[in-house]
Amino acid sequence: MALRAAISALHARLVAPDPLDVEARLAAIAERFQHRLRRRPPAVPDPEPTIADQLREYLDGHLTGDVTLKDAAQLLDRSIAHLVRSFTRRYRISPHAYVIGARVDLARKLLLQGMPPARVAVDTGFHDQAHLTRHFTRHVSVPPARYAASFTRFTVAEDPDRS
Repeated sequence: MALRAAISALHARLVAPDPLDVEARLAAIAERFQHRLRRRPPAVPDPEPTIADQLREYLDGHLTGDVTLKDAAQLLDRSIAHLVRSFTRRYRISPHAYVIGARVDLARKLLLQGMPPARVAVDTGFHDQAHLTRHFTRHVSVPPARYAASFTRFTVAEDPDRS
């Protein structure tokens, strides 16, 4: 059942694929297939907190670019599935969710500095403004432009020197 659910979840994500998310889901499915096809499944290594920390540093260093778990796995000499398992166990969030959250946090800062949402989308690693808006709204509960406008209105109303 877990394999079927994983394949179904992957299929649902392919509507609007995010390479990091798809990569993690494919690795988990491949690992489950390997376990099912072998008479004696290989031992799954225990999650490693230090590897999770190293993956987090890698993700932070590549936050606005095209980050892949394949590159991280090669660099850290671990499988993608092991990286995802270690990271999720340590931080209670998937690497994909972590990257999206960190990008949204960066987008909030840039919007508050007055940068237009279209430029923020590009500078924070989202594919386009729609991609930023979808994730930003999910995290912050308002679209990026409204978030920036409400801060500007609040700042102007509170600042007695501005007229």
